[in-house]
Amino acid sequence: MAAVGFDQYHVFRPSLLLGKRKEFRIKEKAGILLFPFLSLFMVGPLRKYKPIGAGQVAYAMYRIAVSKQVRPYAIWESDQIANIQ
Repeated sequence: MAAVGFDQYHVFRPSLLLGKRKEFRIKEKAGILLFPFLSLFMVGPLRKYKPIGAGQVAYAMYRIAVSKQVRPYAIWESDQIANIQ
């Protein structure tokens, strides 16, 4: 990435984003209603599919941006994003 002028880059891949929306999407609304129940069974490798709050993703992005101890590039799955303090 140094060739294009970036010292680091990070890709955030959240699962279903929870939060208020201006538009209505029926499948998304169904997912939001079903995922709290389904999340109980999302353990092990399925953890990355748990829904996550949009605010939590934004906070994680901020923490990574200001952190000096982060690797120069990374792909962050939803479960990893949830664990960023």
